[in-house]
Amino acid sequence: MDVEQLPRNAFKTTLQRTVQALKRHRDIYFRNDLGNRPSSIIITTLAAQSYEAGGDLFNVLRHVVQEMPDHVESRFGRHVIANPVEPGENFADRWIGHPVRARRFFEWLKAAQRDFTAIGDAQDTDGMVDRTALALGIRAARAAAQFAATGTVAHRSTVSATRIPAGSDRFA
Repeated sequence: MDVEQLPRNAFKTTLQRTVQALKRHRDIYFRNDLGNRPSSIIITTLAAQSYEAGGDLFNVLRHVVQEMPDHVESRFGRHVIANPVEPGENFADRWIGHPVRARRFFEWLKAAQRDFTAIGDAQDTDGMVDRTALALGIRAARAAAQFAATGTVAHRSTVSATRIPAGSDRFA
């Protein structure tokens, strides 16, 4: 029998899944405040700068949200998130003149840190599923519950089907 290799882009990297989880958490957190929602480019850039290879998705996610604030610079009283390809471009330029956007960004990061820690600290499956639902939505919670019950999850193209905490291999 011939076995055909899957194309490299058929699998998402841990960093890609981390960014998806962060954007999903952002979307839930800002559902009633879309005007102050941080842009995807800010989340992606800071996540990439904070990422360290190795570890499962859950631990990488917790590490990234802890490190992201360290990559927001302050220059002349303004927040700067430099474009890594074009350092003269500031991804946080929409925050200039709108300090509430920067404040809300840092509030969201604290909420993400709290929520992802709470998922990891859950004492039982029900608690983990409930906390996952609050942080990432019902689909993520269902996937977590399925994984807790069977040890497997049907992979989908959405991050919610693969963010799965369970024992020491959370979000594997």
